[in-house]
Amino acid sequence: MQTGQLWDIFCTVIDNHGDLGVCWRLTRQLRDAGQRVRLWVDDASAFTWMAPTAHQEPGIEVRPWADASQASTLQALPPADVWVEAFGCDIPEAFVAHGVASRAQQPKWINLEYLSAEDWVPRMHQLPSPIMSGPAKGWTKTFFYPGFTP
Repeated sequence: MQTGQLWDIFCTVIDNHGDLGVCWRLTRQLRDAGQRVRLWVDDASAFTWMAPTAHQEPGIEVRPWADASQASTLQALPPADVWVEAFGCDIPEAFVAHGVASRAQQPKWINLEYLSAEDWVPRMHQLPSPIMSGPAKGWTKTFFYPGFTP
């Protein structure tokens, strides 16, 4: 039974479905750790060969990206505790606006970046990034840079 936090992970497929593969692995790991996850993806077609049961996995909802901009969809969803923007995608503004209007405090907002061995990664990891405009003005994202150092 999934009793942990609710996560919204946003993924756009850029090339070769690697982004979707990483997001799917993260989604499953979170679910296996007792979290509940909604994976919002703009092109789920790779699940046909990558994860044929993705749409039936308990504790996981695979949702079409376009639904994150639909007021009727958003009003029916409970607000998530954590938002993840994977690999530079931007959460749809309608989703952010709904999130701002429907909660008393900001969710944890993570900008997941690519794995890198560059020497600047440890300095950038977990840095806050204030939102300067739009419906979430005044909120903060936190950058997560996977790397090879503790």
